[in-house]
Amino acid sequence: MKKFLIALLMMAVVLVGVFAATSTGDATLIVTTKINALEPTFRLATDQVFDDLGGDAGTLSNAHVITADALLAGDESVTFFVKQISMSRSVKTYTLSATATDLVLYKYKNPSGGDVLVSATPHPATDAEKKFVVDHETVETFANGDLATAKATYGGDATTKTITYKGNAQQATEVAPVTVASFTCTWGQNENAVTGDYQATITLTIAST
Repeated sequence: MKKFLIALLMMAVVLVGVFAATSTGDATLIVTTKINALEPTFRLATDQVFDDLGGDAGTLSNAHVITADALLAGDESVTFFVKQISMSRSVKTYTLSATATDLVLYKYKNPSGGDVLVSATPHPATDAEKKFVVDHETVETFANGDLATAKATYGGDATTKTITYKGNAQQATEVAPVTVASFTCTWGQNENAVTGDYQATITLTIAST
């Protein structure tokens, strides 16, 4: 029995030695945190109007207006701006592409001065007399915007522009947006165009990886 007690005592001393903290030396803990990615939001704009990605589709009440009769005298170009309208802290690559349509007659006057929609009653003129042809249906004029090299890297080409953000903060708001890219569409002169109202559609597509 005495030997058993002695063995228990020796085991207790060993355990105390194992679990007891030392009186001197260093103790180290690590503190960590994380900054989450913040993706930008964009809008398509001209010097007259704008539409945000994911917003309502563009309408005639929110259309860029080319001066009446200007296309009878010569070609007309419109510059479109892709603007960042929110702060970002992203490392994604955004790919921009766009398409444009001809300016096509959609409304004209009947002999009594009333409006007639082409969708309801087609105009009797030839197709060539009812449109102004866009220079490229697939936009081929993309140019770099104002993002600094410390914030993002531009790539791609004039048809497909890429923007790779570098993860640091890019300040932008709806009141103070940053132009990240631009492109221009040109519609050709047609001195034989019939009287009426014409419209074209510009569609910007942005994808990310």
